[in-house]
Amino acid sequence: MAYKNLIDQLYSIVLSVRDRLAALEAGGGGGGAVSLDSFDAALASDVQMATTGTFYDGPAITLGAGRWLVVAHVQFVRSATTATRFVARIYDGTSAIASAEGSHPSQNPTAVNVACNAIVTLASSTTLTLQGTTTAGSSSCTMRAATHDSGSGNHATRICAVKIGP
Repeated sequence: MAYKNLIDQLYSIVLSVRDRLAALEAGGGGGGAVSLDSFDAALASDVQMATTGTFYDGPAITLGAGRWLVVAHVQFVRSATTATRFVARIYDGTSAIASAEGSHPSQNPTAVNVACNAIVTLASSTTLTLQGTTTAGSSSCTMRAATHDSGSGNHATRICAVKIGP
């Protein structure tokens, strides 16, 4: 539950920064117009993770050259009673630029929230994909689009970026 609160706080900060940047771009804030880019994508539907150790694609964003703050979070659910570890990573097509892991007890069902964050400098346009894998692949392991309980829209698995420099 502590991870969910942290993820919610991080997401709230990213949205707040995006809203403030939009106001600046419109000429508000007293400092003149500023142009900063931001992107975000959410998982549209659940992704089943049937094979142990295979990274499955979640949402992706394509960023231009520059320095970016990238914030991502994944909700994993296993609806079986096997202890499991889940790994999330932000992948640039060649290598992971951030990764994190969460554990699932032998309890049915249990949701695990995993956050990955990075500051990355890109030399050219690059697609970053949020991916997930598990140590106990089966049809009962999923990367979730909406929260497991009381889902209120597809934003349980999301990747966001704000350009912070050239």
